[in-house]
Amino acid sequence: MALAVSAVIAAVLIFQASELWLASHRLDSEKVAFMERGAALVPGDGSAWDRLGRLRQWDFVDSDLPGAIEDYRKAVRDDPRSAHFWMDLASAYEASGDAARAQTGVHCGLGLSLCQRLSRLLKGVIEIESTRAFLNQIRAYWPGGVPKMPSSVLLPSAHAYSNSSNPFFPFL
Repeated sequence: MALAVSAVIAAVLIFQASELWLASHRLDSEKVAFMERGAALVPGDGSAWDRLGRLRQWDFVDSDLPGAIEDYRKAVRDDPRSAHFWMDLASAYEASGDAARAQTGVHCGLGLSLCQRLSRLLKGVIEIESTRAFLNQIRAYWPGGVPKMPSSVLLPSAHAYSNSSNPFFPFL
């Protein structure tokens, strides 16, 4: 029984892996028809549709702006939090002459970009504060006391290493 279950699980995993390989192979072909079929094999992957839209928009011989806009819309539908996808959609709208939709896309893209940057900044502040809290806990248990780290110093300098009495934690 366990062998049969293992064989079924292996067969399913092999099928899924081969499907992903086929999608990747088609997306790397740089041919629109193959890339469409490859993007359809991986539902929810906005980057595949964005890549296809860029290929259609920036083809100097045979540009297809309506097709590029549709592909960018699919990319935004799959990942609406991607500022990159919104900006690509806005550039396609601008190239097609639809200034109102281009402006909406730019506002969405810039707003998301700002939110993502603020999120990364806040994450960094939280990490710095948790590191300081950890260092304060180390100081509380250190015998004999440890000099406080200046708040302006984030990385230890060579001077801090040379003047330190503790070789393991020279920045404390």
